[in-house]
Amino acid sequence: MKIKFRLSNNELRVWIACLELCWMEPKNDSPAIVRMAYHGLSKLFHKLKSEALIQKPEYKFSLDSTEALAFVAHMQGYTNYLVNATDAAIINGIIGLIDKKTT
Repeated sequence: MKIKFRLSNNELRVWIACLELCWMEPKNDSPAIVRMAYHGLSKLFHKLKSEALIQKPEYKFSLDSTEALAFVAHMQGYTNYLVNATDAAIINGIIGLIDKKTT
């Protein structure tokens, strides 16, 4: 299943920055679920960075739901995103969109 996104340049950059700040590569002995999420996040990160290469005021793209849900699963472990309140609201909005489109 594909999830369509329509994000501003700022929203895309916040999403990328969030991944850069809070995502770490798993250890070799990590559980399979952690490694699976890592591969989903890797694909997601690559797609988001690819979109951001072209400077546009608004981005329209779609992601595979497994990549998007890997992001949601990853972020469920965080109570503080290490970003300001405005950026946290953007991240929460993206998570809400993914939740809404995958239920």
